[in-house]
This record gives sequence, C-alpha cells and structure tokens, in this order.
Amino acid sequence: LPQVVFLSYKPFTMLLDAAQDDVCVVRWALGGLWRFADAHKKDKPPLVYHERMFSTLASTAQRYAHDQQVQRSVCAICAALAYAGPRVATLLDTGCVQCVMDAQQRFESVDGLQMDAMETLYYVSFSNDGKQYITSHRGLHTLLELLPTLSGDSALLDHVCSTLWNLATNSAANQKIILEHGVPAVADCLLRSTPPHVQQACCAILGNTSHSTDSKLRLARMGCIAAVVASMERYPSNPDVQRAAANALLNFVLDCDANMARCSEPRVLNLLLQSLAAHADKANTQLCTIRVLATLA
Repeated sequence: LPQVVFLSYKPFTMLLDAAQDDVCVVRWALGGLWRFADAHKKDKPPLVYHERMFSTLASTAQRYAHDQQVQRSVCAICAALAYAGPRVATLLDTGCVQCVMDAQQRFESVDGLQMDAMETLYYVSFSNDGKQYITSHRGLHTLLELLPTLSGDSALLDHVCSTLWNLATNSAANQKIILEHGVPAVADCLLRSTPPHVQQACCAILGNTSHSTDSKLRLARMGCIAAVVASMERYPSNPDVQRAAANALLNFVLDCDANMARCSEPRVLNLLLQSLAAHADKANTQLCTIRVLATLA
C-alpha cells in the first residue's frame, strides 16, 4: 500500500464485503484496515468502529482460514483494536478473538503472526470476560505448552508471560491450571537469562499461584523459591523485579512454617536487605521487602 494516511476504515470494510471471492482484493483491503487500525489504536477517546466491521473481519478470517497473509493481517488488526479496552467485548462477541486463537495454533512457525496473536490475547486478558474466554477455549493450556519452546531473548516470550500474569491474577481456576501444568516452565524462565520484564511476570505468576498451604509447599518442592531468589540475584538493580520477587516470597511464607524456614536462610535475608538498601527511593519495592522481612522476623 502507498504511504498515505487513510481517513476512514469503512472503504476497506466495504471492499471485504464486496470481494470475498478475490483473495488479492481481500489482502489489499485487510492491509489498509491494518494500517488504519494501528494508526488509531491509541486515540483518546478510543475510535468507535461499527460492529459490522468486526463481523466482516471474523467472517473473512474464517473464509480464508488457511491463507497465511490474510490471517497475519487479521491478527494484527485485532491486536490494534484490542488495545482499547471497550472494544474487547465486541471482539469476543463477534468471534474475532476465536479467529486469532485458531490462527495462532494453525501457523505456529510464523513469528509475526504469533506476535500479533499474543498481543491480542494480552490486551484481551485484562478483562474478566476475556480471561474466562481464553481459558474456556483452552488458550491458557496453549500458552503453557508454548512457554518452554520460546528462546530467552524472545519478544514473544514477553507477551506470553505477560498474558499468563494477567490470567493468573484474581482467578483461582486459572491459578490451579498453572499449578498443575505450567510451574516448571515458569520457574525455568527465572533460571534462564531472560529479560527483566519476563522475570517480573514469572515471579508474579508464581506468587499468584501460591494460594493455599498445599500449593505453597508444592511450589517450594518444585524449586520455585530458589527460582525467585535467583531472579533477585540476577537483577538486583531492577526495582520491578525486586518488588515482584518480594511479593512472591511473601505469598510463599504466609501461613506456611516450612517455607518460612526456607526463606530465613542467610542468602535470602541478605538479598532482601540489599534490595531494601538499593531501592530506598522506590516506595512499593520498599513496602514489599519490609513485609517479607517482618513476616520472617
């Protein structure tokens, strides 16, 4: 497409409706819609799209389910649309999210498509309805299966871990699924040289998963305390990692004497004290660290 600024998405929707049997026109129309949606995704207030556009997008994705270029465009458009929370409900209701999840599984080796699909699920996972939809359509299981296959410096790994973090927050059902099927892969991310935001997300996932005494003990037996401590050692100057790690440790030790003993070792206490000294200007990190130390005292 030429480098121009499109003033409306409607001509592209009309083209999709009119040219469903001409894949070249469909690809061109999706390319224009992709550029328009991406250019306007951060508009304040959010741009309002007619529901017919969402329905047309979903039907196009279904019609050309095996066309990689069409599916890549649909995933990218959905990622741009999902950026604004109010549009997530329409993406769910019209089947667009399902199309993205189908494309993600059908084209596992296409990096750009995977990135756009994961970005869509990340934004969708902020809403309770989105969480329920992703989980009920086996999206959580798919993410957990994908996690151990991703390289340590992958931007896709960042998206997957961030989405898992959202899914694990305030959802006992999702926490149970992660505990049963995903803990080793999450802990392994902490033991590898992964970027700070991945480490932060994985600490948060493990902390959220420790919702009962039994789960706390299981996490400890699977090496999660050691993994969180390793994350603190790897990124001592990063306040976000330190805060997430301290929160995870706090959840591990609350009402769990065995884990309190594990976290009272000199190595762990020294890391907590070092974090307290290094981040004196970060109130939230200070608060989390102090709460762990107070609990262990």
